[in-house]
Amino acid sequence: MKTFISVLIVIPALLFCPGCTKSKSTQNTEESTDSDPVISNHWGNAETKNLELEEFRVFTAREGFAYNHHPQITSYRGRLLATWSSGIFNEDEPGQVMMLAFSDDDGNTWSAPITLFDRKKGKYNDLVHTSEGILLLGDTLYAFCGVDDYEAPYTILQDSIFPDLTKGRKLPYQLVKTDEYRTEIKTSVDGGISWSEAHVAIRDFIPNLKPVMTSSGRLIIPGNMSFPYTDGSPVSGEWKMSQVEGLPDQFIDAPRRFGEVQREAGFPFEFCEASVVEMEDKTLRALFRTKHFVLAISESRDNGINWSAPRLTKFTDAESRFELGRLPDGRYFVLSCPKPRSARTPLILAVSEDGINFDRHFVLGDKPGTKARIPGRWKYGRYGYASYHIRGDQMYVIYSINKEDIALCKFRLRELN
Repeated sequence: MKTFISVLIVIPALLFCPGCTKSKSTQNTEESTDSDPVISNHWGNAETKNLELEEFRVFTAREGFAYNHHPQITSYRGRLLATWSSGIFNEDEPGQVMMLAFSDDDGNTWSAPITLFDRKKGKYNDLVHTSEGILLLGDTLYAFCGVDDYEAPYTILQDSIFPDLTKGRKLPYQLVKTDEYRTEIKTSVDGGISWSEAHVAIRDFIPNLKPVMTSSGRLIIPGNMSFPYTDGSPVSGEWKMSQVEGLPDQFIDAPRRFGEVQREAGFPFEFCEASVVEMEDKTLRALFRTKHFVLAISESRDNGINWSAPRLTKFTDAESRFELGRLPDGRYFVLSCPKPRSARTPLILAVSEDGINFDRHFVLGDKPGTKARIPGRWKYGRYGYASYHIRGDQMYVIYSINKEDIALCKFRLRELN
């Protein structure tokens, strides 16, 4: 099958989470018990179908907006809304903003983007904004954004990580810690045309994805190792913190901090970038990205108040953000790049009847990895951080190309039969 005849760009695992470092311990936790079957995607042996989808361009990188990543998509009264992070040159550096674009023709063409969370001065530099998507509740849109404020002056340098790796030189970037992390929310009641001022909702926390709603109406935000939740409004309700078993009571859950927290807590492997789905029996399941080329799992049986310690699964992964979900017919799926050590290709929707064996794979894209056009740090990955939205009988999947351009594919759900 042509899916596996790809030219790969092999990236060291350490660089798949900028700012992360290897855990001193390489011991894995026990994968399962007799009553807890191991989740697997049966990579290489699953029934596979190539959907051969057309790719639509949402945004093309340009000078000053050369880094584009973390895309998500939703809809409002027939209009599609796409959001993403956009940086000057490099990933998660001062001046990064949250962008929003619209499509009124089913995702075929897109408006020029507007800046939803614009550049704003912090203590020493412009703030770093990380787009976390838009949630529709009733007729109100809630835009979620992670905000970092670096604790020291920071100089942005345009460079590419690839030449420095191949030549063995020291990486030309600064390891600057962040003085403050927070989650901010803006609201819109006119379909995203105008937005409120930013509301600081949660401190010491940067989301991984927009909130999911459980059958009880509770909102839960997937982080790297914690899951804030509220039973009220995202803005006026109280967000309560919950986290996986074994973490301290107080910590910062953010991209450059989770590894340090987990090592100090004694976890045998690092985990990050959770995605959550509610199972048929109301159990909440979270899967996490790891550096072992497989996902890890944690579960909550009390609607997100307590979460088990993560353990490794047999669901393979290229080390990229992914998403869990359920189809309207009740089947479970994982949208991800499951080929280990790949340049985040192919892009697969792995489907399961029981939530354990994801043994039906639908190929949404299998183009080979290439280098970015505009130099920038950590810019790689053919189908980066894919995210989905289901509207009616159609699924939309949005992703970044080399953390540079934002693209979309779409298909009818009947294709998954």
